[in-house]
Amino acid sequence: METTMFIGRILFAIMFVLGGINHFTQAEGMTGYAQHKGVPAAKVANLVSGAVLVLGGLSIILGVYADLGALAVSVLLIVMAVKEMGVKFIVAKATTDVHGRILERVGAAHVVFPEAEMGERVAHLVTGKMMDFIEFDDGFAIVKTRTPRF
Repeated sequence: METTMFIGRILFAIMFVLGGINHFTQAEGMTGYAQHKGVPAAKVANLVSGAVLVLGGLSIILGVYADLGALAVSVLLIVMAVKEMGVKFIVAKATTDVHGRILERVGAAHVVFPEAEMGERVAHLVTGKMMDFIEFDDGFAIVKTRTPRF
């Protein structure tokens, strides 16, 4: 069963790896096409998308962080497909800064971080009522607070 799964992963992901390699070997043509489609920083976007395809495909084949590799490839393909359809303004959701930068480089006009933004909004609701505050890492803290009355 493991051999079958490995062969299936190879057959599924090889097209992403080969497509990503094509982004590097045919960089000039791919960059020109991306410029024609209105992708900002087309040369960088071409190189980033090629790297995402190669690394995502390899992670799927090797089974190392395959879920993240598949997610990266799928997000890239969705943004590229929407851009191909002629959508001018693409809004995308990201969970990390790196994820957001990749989305911007492949053509998303606006990237939102809803979890982080909602966390900030909730934090502003409870400020001023803190009883204890312990910061244990950059941007991470534990706060003891009273719940506000609405």
